[in-house]
Amino acid sequence: MSLITETARTFFEACETGKGWEGCSAYCTTDATFSAQAEPLLDVKSVEQYA
Repeated sequence: MSLITETARTFFEACETGKGWEGCSAYCTTDATFSAQAEPLLDVKSVEQYA
């Protein structure tokens, strides 16, 4: 598995398993944006808010 694939997998797992911003922040900048089409997430505008 390539390094970028492993990094992406680690970031995804941190976000989706409740590691919060502390677990995700190593993989993105503090101003990283977030968008989703799911109505419950329409007001979430940053990865930090999502995490």
